[in-house]
Amino acid sequence: MSTTTTWRDFIEQLTAEQVADIEHCEREQVPPGMNTSAHFINAALSFIAENEAQKRCTGIPTPADAIDQPTLWIAWDAGVCTRGYTCWRGRAGGFEVQIVAWQFSDGRPAERDIVFEDTDDEQDMTADRARELAALLLEAAGLLDRLNTEAAQR
Repeated sequence: MSTTTTWRDFIEQLTAEQVADIEHCEREQVPPGMNTSAHFINAALSFIAENEAQKRCTGIPTPADAIDQPTLWIAWDAGVCTRGYTCWRGRAGGFEVQIVAWQFSDGRPAERDIVFEDTDDEQDMTADRARELAALLLEAAGLLDRLNTEAAQR
């Protein structure tokens, strides 16, 4: 009798899509250098943890300030789960500025941050582009202040 564990020992706890993902990696031997039995077991265990987080957080509503579908819940710390979402997005001059947030399953206030990306790598940072970025960042900062103030008053 063999006691060897493979990722398939966990198959009942995985979704059909998760099984297909692991089977694809196993068949195609990807990612390079990580196509070992231990890697596939770790992938299965990660999927199981992800599935358990979704179950634990069923019924927690999407935050009112979310403008898109939040990410999946992930186990965070001491039984708390978290998921990310976007509160605001602005674009100008080849830049994208966003307010992103983390929602926590224990009800603590969301943590929000401003992030930006230069989506046009072909352009130099001219004075005009800098002003467009500055305007987006100022708009985001004002909204971030407002969102955090409103959350603190709840």
